[in-house]
Amino acid sequence: MKSIVLIILLVTIGLHAQTWHGVVNLTVSGDERCQTQAESYLKRELRSLGDITISPSSPDWNIDAVVYSTTLTTGQRAGYNISVVISTPFCPNLSNYFSLTNEPAILVCTNYVAIQFHGMRGGSDLRKLCADIVTDFDTTQLESSRKSFEQIRQAMKSKTTNNIVK
Repeated sequence: MKSIVLIILLVTIGLHAQTWHGVVNLTVSGDERCQTQAESYLKRELRSLGDITISPSSPDWNIDAVVYSTTLTTGQRAGYNISVVISTPFCPNLSNYFSLTNEPAILVCTNYVAIQFHGMRGGSDLRKLCADIVTDFDTTQLESSRKSFEQIRQAMKSKTTNNIVK
């Protein structure tokens, strides 16, 4: 009996200690003159969120950006344009296919993504463009993920607490 209470207590403590964390794979390409700057600005903004790791390993989101500078006919730089695609990795449900063909249901999912957002931004301040991209990503993608995580954590906490009381 003591071991069951200890296990439940450890699970409850573990649930309280868990915090949301996301992994982003960032790829920036395009005009060499501004690609490095844009990548640096985007990384800085993502890191400033505090709960994001930038890594190509097992990402929760992929951010692919293509950046280029626009110039006037005089050769003077007019501004920047950034095309952004935000996607999430996923594994398609092929269980119906496998049940119909009697094939082994071993499936390795690689390079499948669901597009969450695609858009263009333009302006004269590259740093602000990058900050706005990350702000939109935080608002449209990360906030809902954080809320879902917290709801699940609270539900698990309340279920564990109810089991201890019983």
